Amino acid sequence: MHHADDPDNLDADNLNPENLPPGNLDRELDALLDQARWPEPPPQAQMRLREQWLELSQSRSRRVLRLAPMAAAAMLVLAIGGAWFLWRQDGRVATETAADVASQLPPPPVVAYLPPPPPPPPAAIVPQAPTPREMLAVLAPSRPVVDVRAAVKRAIDSVTQDEFTSALESLRGLRMNVVERELILAFATTEINARRRAAVRLLAELGGPSSAALLAKAARDPKLSAEAMPGVARLGDVESLVALTRAAHPGPRREAVAQLLGLGSERAVTEFLALVLDDATREDALAALHGASAPPVEQLMAALDSAHVDRRLAAAKSLGTLCHRPDVGAALRQMVTTNRHRREALAALLSCPSQDATTFINTARARSSIDAEVRAVQTELQRIF
Repeated sequence: MHHADDPDNLDADNLNPENLPPGNLDRELDALLDQARWPEPPPQAQMRLREQWLELSQSRSRRVLRLAPMAAAAMLVLAIGGAWFLWRQDGRVATETAADVASQLPPPPVVAYLPPPPPPPPAAIVPQAPTPREMLAVLAPSRPVVDVRAAVKRAIDSVTQDEFTSALESLRGLRMNVVERELILAFATTEINARRRAAVRLLAELGGPSSAALLAKAARDPKLSAEAMPGVARLGDVESLVALTRAAHPGPRREAVAQLLGLGSERAVTEFLALVLDDATREDALAALHGASAPPVEQLMAALDSAHVDRRLAAAKSLGTLCHRPDVGAALRQMVTTNRHRREALAALLSCPSQDATTFINTARARSSIDAEVRAVQTELQRIF
């Protein structure tokens, strides 16, 4: 007689869940199956599933529940049922599910296409009346192309004919650097002294720093010193002129002194007085001062206040060279009469070759005080000069 609790004696009728005793593991399996949302499987699939479940449960105790095997069995049931269901439905569930999900998604945003804005219309050009400057630019005649070399040649020809002013005017409107280059080339390539002097004279007026060396060299030449020295004074400085005052020939020396005096600065007058105190340059210095058209009289008068005795006497001797000028002679006599720089004024009058100066000194020596002072001044002049 078979026992109902013996798993080995189970038959087909016993596989019915209603015939299983309470607490049997099959009820748990049935509960898991009831929870699964799958279509009802056929009886053959249930039979095979129960046979597999019984095989797994034979080694266990009938009343002991094991959680891990139950979970494994449940997973197995779910896997088999899902595979069977997909096989029966031929993949339609997945398609429908995807369609259902897609139907629940919000529609994609609609992006409106806006064409780019049209380019702005071109700015309208409003005609305006031309300004006076624009009218002059339009109506002004174009500058003709000038042959600078030919212009320089014509200017040199004019200088040789004593037309220096017109020659300068003809060259001033041209490019000075080109004019300077052509003048230097003309000076270097001609052997005619008159044309060389004309080129140097034009360079002295129009040349730039690049002509300074050529002019300084020409200034040492007695034949060219008069034409070159103004350029040396214009482009150089006091030191350049002082260096030329030591030239070997007296002509360049006097030209250099004359240009030094023409500067009229305090530094130039100081250098000139040093030339007067030097025995080697005194004669040329005083000769240049005598022939100067605009000697620095005021600067020489101011030098009478110098703190150095020899410089005061050099200024007095220089003023004595200019005593032929009415303004200088009258100023010296006034200084003696008013006892203002009397000693220096007496030294200037004693150095003056004019007969009027000699007459004034003799008249002044009639007074004993002036006579003694005149003798003292003569002694100083002999000592220094």
